[in-house]
Amino acid sequence: MIQANVEHLVPLRTAGAIVPRPPGAPAPHRATVQRWALHGVRGVRLETVRIGGSVYTSREALSRFIERTNAADVATVLACRTQEGGAA
Repeated sequence: MIQANVEHLVPLRTAGAIVPRPPGAPAPHRATVQRWALHGVRGVRLETVRIGGSVYTSREALSRFIERTNAADVATVLACRTQEGGAA
């Protein structure tokens, strides 16, 4: 949950610009960031807060989102390997 008085807020429409990426790679489109907030990825949604008529996320929320989606991805891979009888 975003703590608006503690975390570094970023308007959702510009949040893609601060997502870590390889050199030369384009920033995620703002529709992608909105999809992360509305629908999520692998069951993980990007945290947002509405202040007045604007929607914000935070640098910290983006970090948590990346960590949780990576953890969900690892869990999915391990579950698939276990079901296939492979070593985990």
